[in-house]
Order: sequence, then C-alpha cells, then structure tokens
Amino acid sequence: MSGSWTSYHAEVGGGTRAAFLIEHPDFRLPPPAFPRVMRVLQQSLAELPLHDHRRALYGYARGRGLGAAFDPEGTRLAITSPDFSIDVEFDQHNRIAGINAKTTSGN
Repeated sequence: MSGSWTSYHAEVGGGTRAAFLIEHPDFRLPPPAFPRVMRVLQQSLAELPLHDHRRALYGYARGRGLGAAFDPEGTRLAITSPDFSIDVEFDQHNRIAGINAKTTSGN
C-alpha cells in the first residue's frame, strides 16, 4: 500500500509492536526482470498464506510498475512489460489455475 518495499518491525513490550518503512536509494529494487518476477510469483504462491491469489498478483504487478489488466470476466490477468508477458488464469475461488509466460528478451 505504501509503495515502500523495505520495512522493519519489532516488539517493543506490553504487546505493542513498532513498524518502520525504510526508504533509501540502496533499497530501490532493480527493474523487473523475467526470471526474478517468475521466481517471486512461484515462491510467494507456494510459501505465503495468500487468501486471494488474484488480488495478490495484481497488487504485485502494479507495485512493480508492470502492466496488469484483467479480461472482462475477471478470470485472467495479463501481466506485461516490454521484455515479457505472463497470462494467469484463476478459478472461481481466485486461486491460480494456470500460468503461461513468455519472454521476448531471450532471458
């Protein structure tokens, strides 16, 4: 939501937590590259307790500055960049039903 990808949070006592968003040029993410985006998508779907894959993938793509557009029925998401495209199909529970990806840069 904040657009910041780096944060720190810690317990400060009494059931209270403190959270900080950290911004610095050294923490800027590099431009999205096909292998990295695919790895992030696969790893997050496998390891994170996501309740809505559709929403999570759309938010990630938009946050990374990628094109993200749903078909009229909302069952497919096209994630695009100048170097690659990823088409994601969702089931009726907003879970991934299939991913078709291709690169134009040879990566």
